[in-house]
Amino acid sequence: MIRFTEQKEKSMLAFKNILVPADTMSDAEIAAKKAIELCGPDRATIHLAYSEHHKTILERFFPWKTAEPASFADAKDAFRQLSDLKEKLNADTGGADFVVEQIPDKTDTTGMAGYISTHGIDLVVINKYENGQATAVNDKTIAVELANETTIPVLTITSDCLNHPVKSILLPVDDVLTHEKIKLALLFARHYHAQIHLVALLHNNEPAPKAKTDAFYMAYKILAEYGHSPHYKILQGTDPADMLLRHAAQVKADLILVNAEKKPSFLSQVQKKMTDLLHPLASLHILSLKLSI
Repeated sequence: MIRFTEQKEKSMLAFKNILVPADTMSDAEIAAKKAIELCGPDRATIHLAYSEHHKTILERFFPWKTAEPASFADAKDAFRQLSDLKEKLNADTGGADFVVEQIPDKTDTTGMAGYISTHGIDLVVINKYENGQATAVNDKTIAVELANETTIPVLTITSDCLNHPVKSILLPVDDVLTHEKIKLALLFARHYHAQIHLVALLHNNEPAPKAKTDAFYMAYKILAEYGHSPHYKILQGTDPADMLLRHAAQVKADLILVNAEKKPSFLSQVQKKMTDLLHPLASLHILSLKLSI
């Protein structure tokens, strides 16, 4: 059984060290403001991080892609702009401390993973899109790789998310649904006073696998025991990702919890929808979690 705190009614989000990796001032500011929303009751530290390499993080991981014009020119420019942002946020915010740090230059996610381990990071917040276009640090692969390599949840957001409070949370049920995933869904629901929607996906004309059925009922039971009555739905079809996206649009989902699988099927589809700022999912938050948490 999940143990949030000794008293259930006091359970709440309590992130204390949040990493905001960024290649542009815009995505740094949006992600930092979202991080402020998620700080726990104790004073938290938000790490505004940049690469010491002159190339953006995206260019290092994906050299065939070009940086956005608004990307930091180099490490010195990144430090200067993020330091200005730090002073601005410190003046406007009383509940968090801000630090500006370099991410060690690596050819893959090991630089960020090392930073996460060294500084006790418990959440990563990445702004996915700027004006409908993918920005440098924020290719979906980075979120998936970080969640898999560090077991730390990675929250991918969009530039529109600050204008849309989280009111509807989608919790897909797989054959394996960890307590940590249920716990985070509940804590986000309490934090934002949001409704959780449980959804199980089944292939056409196939009986529900026992493992998925057990996970579905387990999730419902745990949420109910902690005072939340989730809405629930069982969907059948041939394309699980498409079914889930359609249901997310129907319930006006603001946050979805997904397993950080290396298979891009679902994430790639949802992120195509996120590029369309007129789409119902344009402001969707995606929380990627390692399955074995």
